[in-house]
Amino acid sequence: MVEEEHNSDSYLSPERPAHQRSDSDPSPPRRHPTDGNRAGLQTSKVSRAENDEMRQRRERELKDMDPSMLGKEADTVYSDKHGRRIYPKLEKVDKVNIFMSGEEG
Repeated sequence: MVEEEHNSDSYLSPERPAHQRSDSDPSPPRRHPTDGNRAGLQTSKVSRAENDEMRQRRERELKDMDPSMLGKEADTVYSDKHGRRIYPKLEKVDKVNIFMSGEEG
């Protein structure tokens, strides 16, 4: 059995472009939180006040929404273990029809 000698040059990673130094900040641009919160260290009073304000705003938005958009007065949707929709009213009608026809299985 002959062992092949490995050339160490073949295992070197490919050459990469030279790094250019710049005085600008290489980190990605900073974004402000989009949910209305402030970033950074805060006191508990400030944090609690912000949370209360956001909760009140959400409650006002929900109160102003159309109830049909929230699903109120909507029929319950049933599904089987595979996620397929089940129509219990139709199944009940089918069972009654089978019973009435005498074709119990």
